[in-house]
Amino acid sequence: MKCLQETLDYESSRTPSKVPQQSKLEREALDLIGNWRGHLRNSDRAVVIGFFLSIIPIFPACFVGFLISLLNYFLIRSDKLDVTNRKIVIFAVISGAIFTIFWFAVFFVVDPVSSMTEFMTSIFDFATELIRSMGFQNNGPSGLAV
Repeated sequence: MKCLQETLDYESSRTPSKVPQQSKLEREALDLIGNWRGHLRNSDRAVVIGFFLSIIPIFPACFVGFLISLLNYFLIRSDKLDVTNRKIVIFAVISGAIFTIFWFAVFFVVDPVSSMTEFMTSIFDFATELIRSMGFQNNGPSGLAV
């Protein structure tokens, strides 16, 4: 039995430790994420929702996040919201404004007539497909019939 124990001890001393080594960059990133996570847990829900929506670089989300964060900023200025949320709200307002300005430039500066026409046509096509899927039929230019 003693021989078996010595063999196991010898084998365990030869195998390297399987504990992964963290680099300093990884530790700093995890610390930063942990700090943000702890701060966001203590923040108001509207602040967190506005923050996450404003950093999404897709038009409706960034615009809604910008509006929510802007309202949060006015609540902070009128002392109705905790001042500790100020940095998050300011960052959300700036990032939401940048993304919103970018998308407005894409929509209206590049080709305003074409993009508005395509937008209205897509809404109309969606509405007609929705009506058709509900069982209504298109009865020509006179309108919809049941």
